[in-house]
Amino acid sequence: MKIAVDVLGGDYAPDEILLGVAGALKSGDFDASELLLAGPEARITQSLRDAGVREIPLIRDTDQVIEGHEK
Repeated sequence: MKIAVDVLGGDYAPDEILLGVAGALKSGDFDASELLLAGPEARITQSLRDAGVREIPLIRDTDQVIEGHEK
């Protein structure tokens, strides 16, 4: 099963989202091959590397954000 994570969605994104992803990967609860991350590739990669993640999941590079007030 693949789990998709929108790193730009949610409060304090992408930093808090990426901390959660890093924690899940480092704890062994998830393998990088099980995740698909959507967001700015360079920032995701750097944040995960800074957090000590060795194997980076597949990333769909995007910088577009749909704000909460948009339809």
